[in-house]
Amino acid sequence: MEKKSTGKTVIIVILLLAVIGLGGYIVYDKVFSLEKTKEESTKEETNEDNVMLSGDLALALGKKLYENARNVAYNICALGSISVSDTCYYFNNGKMEQDSTCQKGEVPYYLVVNTNYKNDFSNNGLKQYENYMQTQNAGKFAISNNAYYIRDGLGDCQQGWSEKSFKIAVDNILNDKITFNVTERYCDLGHFDECEAGNMKYAKDINTTFTIVKENNDWKIEDYTDSYDKYLNEVNEIN
Repeated sequence: MEKKSTGKTVIIVILLLAVIGLGGYIVYDKVFSLEKTKEESTKEETNEDNVMLSGDLALALGKKLYENARNVAYNICALGSISVSDTCYYFNNGKMEQDSTCQKGEVPYYLVVNTNYKNDFSNNGLKQYENYMQTQNAGKFAISNNAYYIRDGLGDCQQGWSEKSFKIAVDNILNDKITFNVTERYCDLGHFDECEAGNMKYAKDINTTFTIVKENNDWKIEDYTDSYDKYLNEVNEIN
C-alpha cells in the first residue's frame, strides 16, 4: 500500500513538472515571438527612413530647394521684396534701432526680412548662408538679435540671368545626402533676346554644385554656390 502511494506521488510530481515546463515554454515562446516582432518592426521602420530616393524624386526635390535658395535666400533683391513691414531700421552703436518715420537724413535704412526660408537649410547650411551673406553683401545684409535685415532700395541683382536655360542634374544619391550639378546661363544684356533664343555667342554658362542632406527626417540645403556671384567674378577676371 505504501509503495502504491509512493508511486502515485512520483507520477504526480512528474506531471506537475511537465505542466510547469510546458507552461514556461509557452510563455517564453510568446515573449520571444513578441520581441522578435518588435525588432523586425523597428528594422522595417529604420529601413523606411533610410530608403534611397529614386532619381526622379531626388531631382524634383533638388530643383525645388535650389530654386528656393537661388530665387529667395541668396537673391539680395528678392529679400527686400519679402520684408515683414515698411518700418525702417538703422544701425546705432552696433545695434538695429527702429525709426517709423525713415527721416534721419543720409542714414542707410534697412527693412526686417521674413525669414521663413530659413527652414529650408540644415544647421550647417544655415551657418554657411549667414556667413556668406554678411561678408559678400556687407552693407546690404545684416543680422541683429537673430533677425535678418536688408538694405532698403536695392536694384536688380541678377542681371543677365536666363531662367529658360537653367539645368540641374543628380550627381550622386546617398540615403542622407544628394549632390547635384547645376548650370545657369547668363546673357549679354545688349543681346539678351538673341541669347535667350540660343545664340551662345552672347551667353555664358556657369557650372556649380548643390548639396542637400537629410536632417530630422527632412531634406535641407547643406551647400550652395551662388552662380551670379561666380559669374561676376569670371567676367571681372576677363575684363
